Amino acid sequence: MVRNESSSIKGKRSSRDSRIEALRIACCLCVIALHCKPNSVVNGTPIFFRYLLSNLIADPVSIFLLITGFFFVNKDSYWDSVKKNLIRIFLPLLFYTIVVIIVSGGASSSAALKESLFSLGNCLITWTPNIHNTGHLWYLYVHLLIVLLSPLIKYLLVKIRSNRYIELLAIVFILALFWINDLHSNNMFRCTQIPVSSLLPASLLVILGNIVYDIVKKSVSCKRYLWLFIFLYIGLNLYRSDLLTRGNIQMSDATFSFMGVVCALSVAFFVLSLPSIEGRFVNIINWVSSFTLDIYIWHVIAMEMTTFTGLKTWFVSLITDGSETNSVYLRYTILYSLLVMVICIIWSLLLKLVKHLIYKFASYLTPR
Repeated sequence: MVRNESSSIKGKRSSRDSRIEALRIACCLCVIALHCKPNSVVNGTPIFFRYLLSNLIADPVSIFLLITGFFFVNKDSYWDSVKKNLIRIFLPLLFYTIVVIIVSGGASSSAALKESLFSLGNCLITWTPNIHNTGHLWYLYVHLLIVLLSPLIKYLLVKIRSNRYIELLAIVFILALFWINDLHSNNMFRCTQIPVSSLLPASLLVILGNIVYDIVKKSVSCKRYLWLFIFLYIGLNLYRSDLLTRGNIQMSDATFSFMGVVCALSVAFFVLSLPSIEGRFVNIINWVSSFTLDIYIWHVIAMEMTTFTGLKTWFVSLITDGSETNSVYLRYTILYSLLVMVICIIWSLLLKLVKHLIYKFASYLTPR
């Protein structure tokens, strides 16, 4: 059962598996839907269908962390990895925050600018996105912390991945920790949208994802019982939706919890057990997936701009009839989320065009 370290944890893993790229897109759409869906309580009455949809799309962050674990180990040196993530994640995150400050009038006067700079400094010092319309960036703050702690996480993975029994024990142990945390009303992990307090459970999910990736890849039985994972996912979501409708738990208790992690794992097992995607459709999936980071960063302000410009009002009147039926709720949540996603892709393309033009102009000014 003992395996060579180089063949387990240090083996190269391609990050362009189109099944996983499609999962990234789906998770990104779920994040948007979570932020734009109507309330699950209508006229004081909890609606089971709405809670069910809310739960079906409730775990994209946990899935993102599992995906991070899939490809956590690579050949980059520590400093190369830190530099790459600073350029790929931190700079876009910082740019978005500055744009939000400007759009919200944070640079309209010297006093406003001073307050904005203080708020930005506070975000960086406390490592908490507490400026309006930046709260969703907490996941990216956590991701950067994980990168900084990657040597420790990799060390733990080397020890865990050295033996199949230790791997299985680690899976059980991590799930047990989430279960115990639930029993203690989240007083052990204190899972919140505050990056520092979310670092430990997030790191556990990264470790879990790294282990699961190889288990599914090498196990024939996982592919044989493919549909059991989706049945488990649906069954758990029906159960926690019922608990929410009856008021036995809060939505915060249903996500980033034991049930949430098991649901995320079920999705991961299901997707990894699917046959590989081939053909021209792969290029489309990979192309759309290349925008998921930008979509995640910009979608909140894109939603606000659709409201400010009146585009949302026009779009809602086009796709709905003003009723509170389940079909209208579903139609609005899906179509409006897709609209926001498309807007973010267009905006991302414009940013890339501007960046390309700047680089091209700079190259003309550079002496040869």
